[in-house]
Amino acid sequence: MRKLTLVFLLLSAPVVANDENCDETPSGQSALAPVIRVAQMATANRCPNAPDASRLRHICMSISERVRDPQPLAPHYNFEYERKILEASCVNIPGDSEAVQNQKIQRMWQQLESTLICNSTSFGVNNGGLIKFAISSLFDDLIENVAIWRVNLNKVDASDNMTPLDYLKARIDNSQGTENARFRSYFTRLRNAGAKYRSEL
Repeated sequence: MRKLTLVFLLLSAPVVANDENCDETPSGQSALAPVIRVAQMATANRCPNAPDASRLRHICMSISERVRDPQPLAPHYNFEYERKILEASCVNIPGDSEAVQNQKIQRMWQQLESTLICNSTSFGVNNGGLIKFAISSLFDDLIENVAIWRVNLNKVDASDNMTPLDYLKARIDNSQGTENARFRSYFTRLRNAGAKYRSEL
């Protein structure tokens, strides 16, 4: 009877897995290492080092219609145009620091600036730069972002021969009331961030 009881206890005893045997391969590497490497390679393939112009499609519409991002990449990025710029710049959130994010955006902006143009009957500047389009659209958020990102604020468009600051001065001189106040606030923000008149370049 005692022998039968001992056999029963041995058979019914719980099996405890050895963590070392489960977590590591015989070579001592994590068993998840191949999976992690595949994920890292997939991420690299989705975001090459070079800026990706394809991510900027329809950015002017995103700006003019102030399209919200249904799944923001970060709490302070709420608009679709921001996602387009971040993805075109290959920014890694939350991996990249703010300084690295800005550097990547600056590099993208420098290389793809000729494509960052908009056309609209309400805009009035043929192939006008993105910053001027934001000014025309009274889009406070984008004005603040370009000042923070420290991108080129002094692009001269061939169609009007003006920098964004020249364009702002003209809008200030031909507006009044609330609109005029908004233009003046943009002027101050961009000027403090390094914006210049064409005559100063």
